[in-house]
Amino acid sequence: MRQFFLILVCGSILFLLSCDRTDLGKEMSMGVAEAHQGHYEQALVHATSCVAFAPDNVDALLLKSFCQFMVETKPERRRQPLMTLLKCTHLAPERFEPWYFYGWALVENGQLRDAIEPLRQAIKLLSPTDARCLEIKLLLERCYTANNLINEALGILQPLQGRLPYRNWPELYNELGLLAIKRQTPNSAERLFQRGLQLDPHNEVLLLNLAITYDLYLNNISEARRYYQYCMAAKFARHDIEGSRNIQNRLRQLAIRR
Repeated sequence: MRQFFLILVCGSILFLLSCDRTDLGKEMSMGVAEAHQGHYEQALVHATSCVAFAPDNVDALLLKSFCQFMVETKPERRRQPLMTLLKCTHLAPERFEPWYFYGWALVENGQLRDAIEPLRQAIKLLSPTDARCLEIKLLLERCYTANNLINEALGILQPLQGRLPYRNWPELYNELGLLAIKRQTPNSAERLFQRGLQLDPHNEVLLLNLAITYDLYLNNISEARRYYQYCMAAKFARHDIEGSRNIQNRLRQLAIRR
């Protein structure tokens, strides 16, 4: 969330200049500094003071709602900060920050369909050359994939195969492989997962997804066993006992199938 702090620091400067009380500007600056260090509870104290003095100041509301969101872990406890972020989009619909953080928070809360519109709105408020556009597009891709909007997701990911540094990201090929599975083209998925493994041979996610592709979609039991074993070894090496046990159970089932 480094981008969050870059945005918020700029906002806090404007906030300080617009306030008639120096101590309020200091409260905002201290809140941003605490949040930047990951001290969200302390930052929340400063942000709450700012909101008490200026209840409709968007920068103070953004800081407070962000800190509340980070302090709370249960989705139902995050309802209030989400409502505050929504309020910010109404208070400053012409600003990028409220739309971005509202969309981001919805994604983090698992509300991936609801996040699509605010993230689209955030992109509209940026120049196409702004580096933040791609960050938002990658969030949108997660939302599109989760909601089976396959063409929209592909429209974001496929062009990245020709761009640095993204074409060297194993995660890119994993995401494209998963989309290929959703499109019922498992042979393409196999090639994409293999491409990702060329970049990161011990990537557990790619190893498991490739094993599943051979297992459930290509009916290639020998290759499925091989990649399950590679994945199990990687999990065992980092002491993921439960993950290793799950793969062992699947390997026993495959032995029966043979």
